[in-house]
Amino acid sequence: MKAILLSGSVAGLIIAVGEGVLNAVLLKSSWEVANAQLNLATPADWIVSLAMVKLFVLGFVLMWLYEVFTHKYGAGLKSALIAGFTIGLLIWGWVLAGMWLAGYINNTIAITTFIWGVIELPLAAIAGARIYDKMSPA
Repeated sequence: MKAILLSGSVAGLIIAVGEGVLNAVLLKSSWEVANAQLNLATPADWIVSLAMVKLFVLGFVLMWLYEVFTHKYGAGLKSALIAGFTIGLLIWGWVLAGMWLAGYINNTIAITTFIWGVIELPLAAIAGARIYDKMSPA
């Protein structure tokens, strides 16, 4: 249990910080344009805070999935990459595709966020997996 808590916290922190940098810095102007086109206000601070908590919690889901994959593929890089790409494709790919098709986000946001996510999630999984593997009984 301690292994999941610590590894999930590290993975969640990586995801939350990464998404903060992506959306508040790199894509800030693209989000402003998208919100203006849809006549939406910038999200309130409490909404941004909830989103960050949600991203942090995703780290625990990612580490749980890593643990599941270790039963089939063994501990280490392979299971971490599979877990990271699975979450990246299902959440970033699937959700972004729906938002893009509905016209809620533009090409810049969709493509940049997808690429960022399929890099960020495996990296978070690798970092978390290293901690998980060190803390788990052999």
